[in-house]
Amino acid sequence: RGHVFVAPAGDGRWVRVSRKDGVRALTARFRGDGKTLMVLTDETGEWEFHRFAADGLGPAQRISQ
Repeated sequence: RGHVFVAPAGDGRWVRVSRKDGVRALTARFRGDGKTLMVLTDETGEWEFHRFAADGLGPAQRISQ
């Protein structure tokens, strides 16, 4: 299924932001702060927005309900 990765512009490491297997991530966009991503996922069985830390640390936060 679809996962979200953040790649560096230059040298560095790729970060897998989405962690749960079996969950599809359809679209991801950086927020204005450059530190978080808004991601459309089917984690709940419905398409909903989740906020992820761009560094891959911490849990996702569901935004839409």
